[in-house]
Amino acid sequence: MRCFLGLPPDSGLVTTLRQQVERWQQAGLQAHWVPERNWHLTLVFLGDLPPAAQAPLMALCQQICAQHPAQTLPITRAGRFPNRQGRFLVAEGDAPPALAALRAQLAEGCRQLGLAVETRPFRPHITLARDLAHASAPDLVTGTLHADTLILYQSLPPSAAQPDAPVYQPVAHWPLTGDAL
Repeated sequence: MRCFLGLPPDSGLVTTLRQQVERWQQAGLQAHWVPERNWHLTLVFLGDLPPAAQAPLMALCQQICAQHPAQTLPITRAGRFPNRQGRFLVAEGDAPPALAALRAQLAEGCRQLGLAVETRPFRPHITLARDLAHASAPDLVTGTLHADTLILYQSLPPSAAQPDAPVYQPVAHWPLTGDAL
């Protein structure tokens, strides 16, 4: 199963982003909009997760989440991903040290389990649209992601019921209960 570890946006940020997306749509911004149910901040993309790795991964996540507190990420801008010419429109911000530390520990733990982890620099973002037709990323109303849970998501392919996008289904979750760093 294709999986990733991520943080869900809280209801306040979802409301802010929904209103922003509606303004962009009303202004005629052309893109394929990501359904709200799929909004998340990816910490570690795992790709195809072998069945034998699932139990060790879950134990690793439980251990790491007990060491890290709830996370915040100021969302300060809209951008294109993975670069300025990228086809994805994202809401993003610069990773605070606590979020960077959580991501680094998860990535290293996954590598030690023998899982392939992307090596590109961490650029925390929430994907709002793909196939963006506009030449540059539009302005964004800012907000803050507040996350107290890490989720293991499974990516399910588009189906007859959801033909426009994959569905990111939570498989497991762990509360972030550690003390502030």
